[in-house]
Amino acid sequence: MVDSWCVLLSNGYRFGSAASGNLTYSPCCWIYPKEFVDRRDLLKVKDSMRYFANKESNKYCASCITRESSGKSSMRQQYFNIMKDFADNQLFVDVATDTRCNAACIMCGPHLSTTWQKEIGIPILTTEKQQETSAELITKSIDIQKVKLWNFVGGEPLLVSTHKKIMQQVNDLSDVILTYHTNGSIAPDDETLDLWRQSKRCVVWFSIDGTGKQFEYIRYPLLWDSVLSNIENFLHHVAKSSNLSIGIHVTVNPLNLLYLSDITDCFDNLSKSTGVKIKVEYDICSLRFDLSGTPQSLREAAADVYQPNHIVLNFLKQLPYNRFKAKELVSEADALDRRRNLNWREVFPSTSKHFETL
Repeated sequence: MVDSWCVLLSNGYRFGSAASGNLTYSPCCWIYPKEFVDRRDLLKVKDSMRYFANKESNKYCASCITRESSGKSSMRQQYFNIMKDFADNQLFVDVATDTRCNAACIMCGPHLSTTWQKEIGIPILTTEKQQETSAELITKSIDIQKVKLWNFVGGEPLLVSTHKKIMQQVNDLSDVILTYHTNGSIAPDDETLDLWRQSKRCVVWFSIDGTGKQFEYIRYPLLWDSVLSNIENFLHHVAKSSNLSIGIHVTVNPLNLLYLSDITDCFDNLSKSTGVKIKVEYDICSLRFDLSGTPQSLREAAADVYQPNHIVLNFLKQLPYNRFKAKELVSEADALDRRRNLNWREVFPSTSKHFETL
């Protein structure tokens, strides 16, 4: 039966990959995953997580509750709306089984990126064997013909073939919704585009947190011009296909806080020139470069830049200033600059000055 508070607790599967080679499972990306080795074990893990993850205990669901309090639609609400017409046995599956990624984004870390792993000199956590078998393990663990919504994330999902291996085993994609979250550095190949066009609907979300040098700092070592070119090329496919759409996902952190209009201006102009609707969504950066580390003076500067009802100001209202996170940001940015020969103060001059007195 569909969970009445959060459909992901009952009908959601997020698959990841542990260093051991086993798959991990959680109902969504906010709930800490557990390993499993076979279907019976998976069902036990799922039942235990459903028990501990709910509004009443608030053990894992605080993220959605915080977003709802700030006026932002939460993952719980979004997927309830998407899956409200699903039958009890129809599923949502989130695939994050491969950490292979060609970027080492500042808000990310070695747990989700092989480029991060190489940079700091730790063993690569995703092996060729894991990447080859993850699709097989998923298709053996659940009935993929009952999955009506697939979400592929990474790492970088277009850098590996897992998503294609799974989609090729689905009997009929015409009743299936696909979503992808990509850093935009990899253009979809013809095989991928063909699978997307067979689906009921395919939404490709590009992770864009800045433009120009600011994008390149946050999404190091990707190049803005190359990513923008890939997005422009994809817009041509969207314009010709009734089931393809595009979104821009912006992770708001203290560094890019005052520069968000550069992103919206860029994609507003692209939308006007191509005739394709481009949706821009904002989300909160947590842990590394946590938005709660925004100093009071920077918060006041943001209030001068944005309209009073702007979602980012609502985010800040829900996040009391954390001085430790602010000092941690400076320390981490300085460490990144030494390793990468960059200078965050020069790339983000309007925001960096608010950290000078820490």
